[in-house]
Amino acid sequence: PLLIAIAQGDEQAMDMLLHAGADPTYMPDDDGHYVPALSYAILNGHTDLAPRLIEAGALADQYDWRGMPPIIYAINRNDYEMVERLIDQGAVDPENYPELLLVAIHAGSRSLTQKLISKGYDPNTIPPQRFRVIGGLGRFDFTTAAHYAVSCRQIDLYDWLVEEHNIDLELVIEDHRQGDLLASTLWFFNYFDRALDLVAQGYSLNVSAGYWLDAPLI
Repeated sequence: PLLIAIAQGDEQAMDMLLHAGADPTYMPDDDGHYVPALSYAILNGHTDLAPRLIEAGALADQYDWRGMPPIIYAINRNDYEMVERLIDQGAVDPENYPELLLVAIHAGSRSLTQKLISKGYDPNTIPPQRFRVIGGLGRFDFTTAAHYAVSCRQIDLYDWLVEEHNIDLELVIEDHRQGDLLASTLWFFNYFDRALDLVAQGYSLNVSAGYWLDAPLI
């Protein structure tokens, strides 16, 4: 009944059920494809119900049957206001879904990128190699925030990351310094002035395109 009320966006019915003892964290213990109440509200576009669910005990980081927390549902709906609200509720930490920083960059959201960094996300961290569909993306293979910003053509975010955060150009990524990787990627996407700035600092344009084109380009 609780999920039916949520699906219909019926806040009054949902509130009555919660007052009657409905558990907003309940998920059946079987092999079904079940989603907790908070994720279900986001999935159905009823994010206005989220504060009441959280107040009633819904967990901002509760996983569904696939291991996805509510914040991923918000990302997949491009609801970045909800993403930021969930972050404020403690929905993420750098150990869970380290790809979120890349998702924020893909969205072109400086405010979300900044919020994640303020919560401990490191723009020099390389997410582990794996396959997870988040925000329409799947592969995050050895890609840092600055490199991903260039690959997504989010050049303003790249400039901001370089100017405001400590981008480690000497960080080694699969036998390449990050500075070399960035210079080559910037050159490929015709950001020649920025590439040459890195060349002037001693970085190379000779990273093979065959390496980094496996990164998630848009």
